[in-house]
Parts: sequence; structure tokens; C-alpha cells
Amino acid sequence: MPGFTPSSYDFSNAALFRMSFSNRLPNVIYESYSITLPGITLGEVIQPTPLLDLRLPGDKINFEPLIFNFLVQENLANYIEIYNWMVGLGKPTSTDQRKSFVNNSLNGNIYDDGQLTILSNKNNPIARIKFVNCWPTNLSPLTYDASITDATPLTADVTFNYHYYEFETL
Repeated sequence: MPGFTPSSYDFSNAALFRMSFSNRLPNVIYESYSITLPGITLGEVIQPTPLLDLRLPGDKINFEPLIFNFLVQENLANYIEIYNWMVGLGKPTSTDQRKSFVNNSLNGNIYDDGQLTILSNKNNPIARIKFVNCWPTNLSPLTYDASITDATPLTADVTFNYHYYEFETL
């Protein structure tokens, strides 16, 4: 392409990010291990015509779940934070659990906003993706294995649903 000049030759480094939540998960901030920015899908509408059915952009966007992997703290504090959030939402033993969870929540809000901060190659924040109204839907099991001889840190996966996400350039 003659005359094409890219605006930047700096490329995103997949290892430079930080995941955090506004209120509910203070212990998860620095232990995020890997994360995939969820994809989105725009629906379509079929407009019939006498010769051809035309595909047109729809009016609904579907956001894929947010899944990230984190290092589990030795005392399980970050794992337990997510577990307690899910138990509060799911009320496995009584409806009083849900009432207590909502009453003890900040302003009765059962959600939390997540922020994925993308860092530059010099570790400076350059972009933030805000996930609005997140809640956990899946927390992976923890496997303890005495046959492992090296000091491999324990990791867990957590899946979140949310209403939508948006980008903020810093």
C-alpha cells in the first residue's frame, strides 16, 4: 500500500496486564495469571427480497464470559473471596444467606465492576477495559497433589458474566 504509515510500531505484550475489581475481590488484583479479552457477537437480521435474502446488522450484541486464571494465595484468601460471593448469590442452605449477602453488600449491590488494565512495554497503563456489573458463575476446583516435586504455584480459573464492557484510553 503506497504511502501507508502505521501510527505506531509498538505492539501489545500479552504478559503486561492487571486485573482488578472495585470492591469485592481485593486479594485478586496482583495474582491474575492469564486472561482472555472476551469476544462479542452482533446478531443479524434477514431481510427477504424477491431475488436474495439480505443479511443486515442486528440490534443485539452478545458478550462472551470473562474467564481468567489467578494464582491462589497460600491462605486461600482470594479463592475464598470468590467462593463467598458465589455462595451469597446462590444461597445453598437458606434464603437468609442471600438476604445477609445483599444487606452486607455495598449499597445492596450484588455486582462488582472489573477493570482490565493493559500496560505498555514500559509498564505504564495505556488502556482500561471496564466490565460493568460482573458476577462469578464458575470457580474451578483446586487440586492438591503430593507427587509434584517442584514448587508449582496453585492456580484457579474463575468465570464471570457481566452486562457489557467498554474501553477507556489512558
